[in-house]
Amino acid sequence: MTTSTPTQGFIIDADPQLDWPVTVRMPATGGGFVDRRFTARFRVLSEEGHKALFSSPDAAKAGGQEGAEKAEAEKELVLSEVLQDNAERLPKIVVGWGEDVTDPQGRPVPFSVSTLQALITGPHGAAISKGFWQAVNEIRYGLAPAGGASLGNSAPPSATGSDSTAGAVTS
Repeated sequence: MTTSTPTQGFIIDADPQLDWPVTVRMPATGGGFVDRRFTARFRVLSEEGHKALFSSPDAAKAGGQEGAEKAEAEKELVLSEVLQDNAERLPKIVVGWGEDVTDPQGRPVPFSVSTLQALITGPHGAAISKGFWQAVNEIRYGLAPAGGASLGNSAPPSATGSDSTAGAVTS
């Protein structure tokens, strides 16, 4: 007699959310880098949701698509402006994190939008932003999480082997 594992049926959810690993590559004392890994809760957006997230109100004011292209071509962002933009966009997708986000004494730090924004615009903001956007893209495009975890979508690895599967190092 063959036993099969029950599978969950398809669930329609108007506001799907899921927990997903985030890897942040941080500089380490003495040179080199260490990968810090934690779990964050993400809102899963439709393609229209992604489009709305990246639409610029300034572009609409500048005169439609032509104005948007001109506004983007004229605008050169410095890193601090990119991080500020990330601090405005990411809280629309990142809605929580796990108890593996801690203070220096190892106590869990509760999630809040203001704490998330402070991290994104803080000293390691570029690395933190990169980690969050990597996770957003893994969820959006069905990629395996950085570090080779087996969460989320079950898309096969790319044929080119370009997926990041290096293990996370913690200290």
